[in-house]
Amino acid sequence: MSINATSNSSATASLCLYSTDQELEDNVEYSERMSEVIPINYALWKVGFLLLFMLATTYAFKEIFQYLKFNKVTLGDNFKWKDFIYQPKHASIMGILIACFMRLLWLLDPHERSVAFWGHIYGARRQERTPTEFLLKVPQVLLMTIVLFQIKVWREVVKKAKYVTRKRRVKSEIGKDMQRMSLEDKVITGLAFSLLSIGLSSAFLYAANIVDISNVANIIFGLYSLALCIGGAYYSIQLQKIIHQMLESDHKSLALKGIQRIRLAVIIMLSACVFLISAIAWRIFIDPCKKPDQIDQNTQYLWFITFVHGCECIVAASLLYTLKNRKTGSEKKVVEHQNSVGVSASTATPETSTNKYIANDDGGKA
Repeated sequence: MSINATSNSSATASLCLYSTDQELEDNVEYSERMSEVIPINYALWKVGFLLLFMLATTYAFKEIFQYLKFNKVTLGDNFKWKDFIYQPKHASIMGILIACFMRLLWLLDPHERSVAFWGHIYGARRQERTPTEFLLKVPQVLLMTIVLFQIKVWREVVKKAKYVTRKRRVKSEIGKDMQRMSLEDKVITGLAFSLLSIGLSSAFLYAANIVDISNVANIIFGLYSLALCIGGAYYSIQLQKIIHQMLESDHKSLALKGIQRIRLAVIIMLSACVFLISAIAWRIFIDPCKKPDQIDQNTQYLWFITFVHGCECIVAASLLYTLKNRKTGSEKKVVEHQNSVGVSASTATPETSTNKYIANDDGGKA
């Protein structure tokens, strides 16, 4: 691969300092050349994230398989795939599984200028690498959408936990809740489609070498993350107040444990958002294409992608932590036994008023 110093040629002055003949022909500017400048660092980065997302993908698959097995045993002939998939908790885990698997596929050949352990899988020229951009953006939007839906679910969990020690809500309150939930669903769906449109537009425009709006898309994602930070901070404070009240009332139940899990996940994702916003702001000043200190610029770029994809991994792990199947082995055996002697699921696992609320602490009944 021939490399030309474009600073010595007026014909290529608008391109990068170390453009290849292929890049000069395609008239594209590269965004990194890590495997050329810092090959060991890049190889370690690739191995580390491949292992992380392989672990996350395997864990998400294990969780959805356990839920599927438990539901089939519990419901028997009444099990329906449609009902299983449309439960919020199951849909969220499947979304995380898809996001982690797509990120794993992206990590096999993530960058157009850098390779490690094997050559390019998705193509060496930018015009050939549209699938790579798709694999880059979709998992990010998918995780953001899941976070939005989970926040909505968590808010309902908190409200239900409050009502455990209160009188039943009047019908007018229930009606208002239903209207608000419908509006929230529409807002979340609209925002999800907006984020997806922005992400995919950025990916396709970049892959086609029409215009690079990656920084614009990153800023929009950063503003979204900032909104989550503000909301997350407020939400964390409210959760702490609820936990304190429940502890004072000696309310040591599954409800308390569920609220504590949610609060921990919110705090972890809040910290991840802070790192993500910092990385997005940092990216604006990184330019391996034009700045002469290539080691410094590519090292900074490596740190930038470490922060971004590290945040993705942290968010996926936090969500899986709250969505984890916490049915004990003894509970499963009881259900299996009762199911085998013909007892229906509704009578096999009676719920107290508190357990009804906590059945949804992870986004839906198990």
